[in-house]
Amino acid sequence: VSTLETKCSEFESDKERLTRKFNKLEDDLKRNKTNLVEEVESKTESLDLVSSQLSTLELAHKTSLSEAKKLSLKLEHMEEAHKHLETEHEKAEMHSQSIEKKLITANKINSAQNTQI
Repeated sequence: VSTLETKCSEFESDKERLTRKFNKLEDDLKRNKTNLVEEVESKTESLDLVSSQLSTLELAHKTSLSEAKKLSLKLEHMEEAHKHLETEHEKAEMHSQSIEKKLITANKINSAQNTQI
């Protein structure tokens, strides 16, 4: 009977030790699960923030491209206007030279007529 009591006592002792160990493992598991859930939530928030920032950057990029196209068109129009002005300037120069020649000729004729008189 004594051996049976000893065995029962050892069994109870082992049972208590294993119960404590099981409870500790269960607590560790709960703590790890909580930590993992918090980490996943944190990473999800970070990912959402990065995704939002990426969307903002994509929109800014599209806007920049659109503005660049508009500026390019404006530049083309300005270049065309500049060429047109250069052409008009050249025409005005030639017209001015023609008038100058006519004035010189008119002055010579006038001077010759004045000499005769």
